[in-house]
Amino acid sequence: MNPITLYSNGIPISPADLDFGTSVTQAQLNALSSFSQMVNAVPSPGAVWIPTGSVVWTIYNLVLSFAEFAQGGPTPNFTPVQFVTREVSIEDTDQNVTVAEPAPEVREQATSILSNLNESILPTLADAGFNFMGPEMDMADTPMMENAFAAPAFGESQPNPLPAMFLQLKAQMSIDTLTDTLGNAFYSTYLFPQNFYEPQYDDSWKSFSITPGQNTPWAPVVQSGTITGEMITLPLQRAWFSPWVFSSRGWKFSSSSGMTELSDGGSPPQGMMPMYASALIIARNIETLYPEGAAPPPATLPAQPFVLNDLDKHGNAAGSFGYDSTVTDPDSMLIIGFVCTPLSQCPNPDPSLNWGD
Repeated sequence: MNPITLYSNGIPISPADLDFGTSVTQAQLNALSSFSQMVNAVPSPGAVWIPTGSVVWTIYNLVLSFAEFAQGGPTPNFTPVQFVTREVSIEDTDQNVTVAEPAPEVREQATSILSNLNESILPTLADAGFNFMGPEMDMADTPMMENAFAAPAFGESQPNPLPAMFLQLKAQMSIDTLTDTLGNAFYSTYLFPQNFYEPQYDDSWKSFSITPGQNTPWAPVVQSGTITGEMITLPLQRAWFSPWVFSSRGWKFSSSSGMTELSDGGSPPQGMMPMYASALIIARNIETLYPEGAAPPPATLPAQPFVLNDLDKHGNAAGSFGYDSTVTDPDSMLIIGFVCTPLSQCPNPDPSLNWGD
């Protein structure tokens, strides 16, 4: 089961800013840059979101740049990448940017993909103090978004195809580089579906309550209020990223690169990129309920419904890391956690292959 990491206070989000139409404003481009940098931060293992200072695209580029390959390997049967691209103009400029979107057949599966992902993490969320209300969700026979873009299937052993594949991935990554109006280079990352907040996806939101305090990682709120709201888990879309690279056993870092393990495959994993965010947990319609007769906090004090204890039940230090996420609007939409994909041992070169040593 993929771990979740919680974010103290939550991170305010305006999803419409990340929904590109036929054109995009400079503000939207900067919002996409900030969002992409945030969700591609490499987290430290644990129950609280603490970035390590590295980003996914940096680690991914190191793999594509400093890998050396076995002299033989299985021949891949390529699975087409299920993305389509289109050019959009930046308003008030003469610039265009390329937007990558899931292919139509993937977009048609959006509802079942969301149902599957939400169902798959319910036990982990329950362990983190979420109580869910309403009918149980049925498990959809549809893969998570990340797995919808399958790795190549390999057949009989032939000269190692990975060098050419890595060069192709590196070239694609170069094409996908964007620059915001502040001069920051980034690689666009989107929520799927981008219009998740529209009424057609209302059934994908799950009602919940949290009673902070004893036996939960959440800090008690004033007068022991109970937090209610709706949440949804949304996969992240990275057209420039092929996660099968990390599980391939036909490469290793060159001895001259100075690179160390991305992950030791431990529990929890350790390394340059022990895990990465693959989905977001977003809450809306947030309200704090107080026992009858209890006074709510003064209106002059900001409400902070998603505050973690100083030391959560997993022994991780809690707190707010790098974002001013004070909540003043009970209808605000917040990122309250991340679903992460841990890496198994990587690199993990297959000793049965010919490495020419």
